[in-house]
Amino acid sequence: MGDERRDFDRVPMPFDVRYRISGELGEAWRWITTLNISAGGMRFRSDDLIEVGAQLEIQIALPSASAPLNLQGRVAWSQLLGPGVSETGV
Repeated sequence: MGDERRDFDRVPMPFDVRYRISGELGEAWRWITTLNISAGGMRFRSDDLIEVGAQLEIQIALPSASAPLNLQGRVAWSQLLGPGVSETGV
């Protein structure tokens, strides 16, 4: 096993999330579902390969909340898994 050092435990629970690239005029929201999430970040799959370092606006729909949680995040890593499928860590 690798020597992973994480500040927060991951929760392998799917959350409905929408994101868009910060600061780009007319950028459309994209819907995804998380693969896992923690207090320090999240991992998800999407149709688009997102550039490492990109700043994202993120809205997470929490089951017990009446309004989505609005967050900012930075893409830490992104990898292409196959045609039209990538995985991203924020």
